[in-house]
Amino acid sequence: DENNANNTTTPLSVTVHPAGTAVVQVGFDATSGNSIPLNFFWMNSVSQTIYYANELNVGGLLTDITYFSSFTENLSSMPVKIWVGETTLDNLSTGWISASELTLVFDGNIDFPLGQNEINIPFTLPYMYGGGNLVLLANRPIDTQYHNSTNHFYHSTVAGYTNRTRFAQSDGTIFDPNNMTGGTLSSLVPNTRLAFNTVGMGSLSGYVWDNDYPLANALIEIEGFPNTQTTNTQGYYTFSHVNTGIHNVTASKHGYYDNIASVTIIEDENIFQDFSMVELPQVSISGRVVGSDLPNVGLEFATIIITGYENYATTSNETGYFVFDDVYADHTYSMVLNHVSYQSLTMDLVVGDSDLVMGDIVLEESAFPPHNVIAEVSDTNNVLLIWEQPGTQQPDLIMIRQHSNED
Repeated sequence: DENNANNTTTPLSVTVHPAGTAVVQVGFDATSGNSIPLNFFWMNSVSQTIYYANELNVGGLLTDITYFSSFTENLSSMPVKIWVGETTLDNLSTGWISASELTLVFDGNIDFPLGQNEINIPFTLPYMYGGGNLVLLANRPIDTQYHNSTNHFYHSTVAGYTNRTRFAQSDGTIFDPNNMTGGTLSSLVPNTRLAFNTVGMGSLSGYVWDNDYPLANALIEIEGFPNTQTTNTQGYYTFSHVNTGIHNVTASKHGYYDNIASVTIIEDENIFQDFSMVELPQVSISGRVVGSDLPNVGLEFATIIITGYENYATTSNETGYFVFDDVYADHTYSMVLNHVSYQSLTMDLVVGDSDLVMGDIVLEESAFPPHNVIAEVSDTNNVLLIWEQPGTQQPDLIMIRQHSNED
């Protein structure tokens, strides 16, 4: 029309991402509610949602998220905390994933304007997403007041994904995201836009071998990288997005020496890094347990427990001897020896790559003091002492003659 007065819209909030940013949205329904991701009708709230790998189909540095709101009041500078991580779980039916297992990516204040808005939360600490199921925990820390129940966020139900969300809210209970229990299980997902920076990324893959055989279930870790990978039955692993530069990559598995490689990741290239693993040798540990009262006689039935890289336990035989076979070498363990009549002994045990013969290990005899000691003067020359021995109920009597000063 020719009316110049209506040619200008109201100001719009626009989020600008750098070139090379991949933006993925999960949830497009027009339904809304006040439960997830943040509930301002209650003084504090927590919600947790899984975003599935096949919904995202991207990797890279997760820099920010955007929620879609419809508020009936203007809430300024509201405290918000966001944690992010990855999980092998398909749902949250078994409970919450602790914030201690995730990365705190935002801890600050966010404005929630009146009306329909896109609420962008830029991460203080961007998260390197490795391509698994992404889990996001949102927390409204305890406040001194609640707000309208009509402050809503848009959410959706995505076919094929159930029990993907948990949420809880309270005025009286102060939630600890590190130790959440209960809550309400839901198949809803907050309509969420996720931004991934894919610039300056390469990939890493390879095989882990035991001699010429593929080694399954080996753990692959990139130093400073929040995600890990585990080799499959063919010994294969892959990281789809790794930031460029030099990284220390470690392959490890129980029963093997760690293998560390320095790997240079190049942008838009896949770097191939294999690992050859060497089994830890196994040695024996032997010795004899004796008591301080009879150091030449072995103690039977002493318990010997070794804890550390792996745990072991045994009991000394009738001559006090014990032996542990097949103990993993090149580790430091803690050894605890116990016997009912002797004091417990704890020692550090450095196990090298050869059998360890410890010789005699001496346990100090336990001294059990009497209790409920009573002294009574029975006559001019005698004092009666009465006491209870440890573990007994009947008092023992002893007569002590009191000498006169003339003796």
